[in-house]
Amino acid sequence: MNLTDMKPKHYPNAGKNDLIKFALENNVGAIEFNIIKYVIRYKDKNGIEDLKKAAEYLNRLIEFEEDDETPEEKEALDKLRKGLQKTYEKHFIPPLG
Repeated sequence: MNLTDMKPKHYPNAGKNDLIKFALENNVGAIEFNIIKYVIRYKDKNGIEDLKKAAEYLNRLIEFEEDDETPEEKEALDKLRKGLQKTYEKHFIPPLG
């Protein structure tokens, strides 16, 4: 298998950014990885179906995280989510214009 096979066309930034490398370097877990994966590829692969998959993973993550959190844990997770969002935007969302 060559690298082209591992970066199919339905990942629009496959040539520029490697999602697996990003996940490994930023300690992204499996659930978070799937959310990012489905959102990145939805326009080029399965459309709304991929967005629904991303939403399902996100809802399950929210349910899991809300179960037994202390206020301190909720604050730490909120900071982590915001940091992940900023990192994602920096590496995977092309600049406008």
